[in-house]
Amino acid sequence: MIPITGTTNPSGTAPMLAKIASGARHTLLPLLGFSHGGVAGAGIGMAADKALSWVGNERAADNARKPFYGEGAKRQISQQPIRQITAGVRGAAQPSPDSSR
Repeated sequence: MIPITGTTNPSGTAPMLAKIASGARHTLLPLLGFSHGGVAGAGIGMAADKALSWVGNERAADNARKPFYGEGAKRQISQQPIRQITAGVRGAAQPSPDSSR
């Protein structure tokens, strides 16, 4: 919910609507889980809700840090282990020269 540039919201309804939607999610996911899987489904729904809350909090924290520290360095993944694995798989797929005997 991004407002149009130059508009204002003097009533402050947008933050309240966001809070209501968040509260509905906290109730809705366990309820859906319970209706599909009983008590175990409700537990899974609660776990999914906690995971979504955690992801949202992490993203908000990253967005709060960006103005102060910038984007940050991305970790480069070394390609050497991947090359070794693929070479080993390719070597295993080829028949050995002694197998024809």
